[in-house]
Amino acid sequence: MSSFTGTQDKCAECDKTVHFIDLLTADGVTYHKTCFKCSHGGCILTTSSYAALNGVLYCKIHFAQLFMEKGSYSHMMKKSPSQDTLPDMAADEQPPEPAPPQDGEGEDN
Repeated sequence: MSSFTGTQDKCAECDKTVHFIDLLTADGVTYHKTCFKCSHGGCILTTSSYAALNGVLYCKIHFAQLFMEKGSYSHMMKKSPSQDTLPDMAADEQPPEPAPPQDGEGEDN
């Protein structure tokens, strides 16, 4: 006799156990299919119809609209529930250093 124990994964939005049939994973983060929705408009998202900024989910339409309102993403910076448990990998990255000029480049002869 075998018993199915299911998954121990927790939804990043509601923090409840996600059963395999309702499991959706995006960028390594687990969600219920019904919890995977736009934080601005509330529409249900798919893995091909979403954009995320700092762990906050948006549909591509609202993501673009919110960017066009101010011309930047700074007004969209709000903390998502999943940020409490996930490290910010981008904070460890350093911007690339500019390449040194090649011999003869940039000189007037």
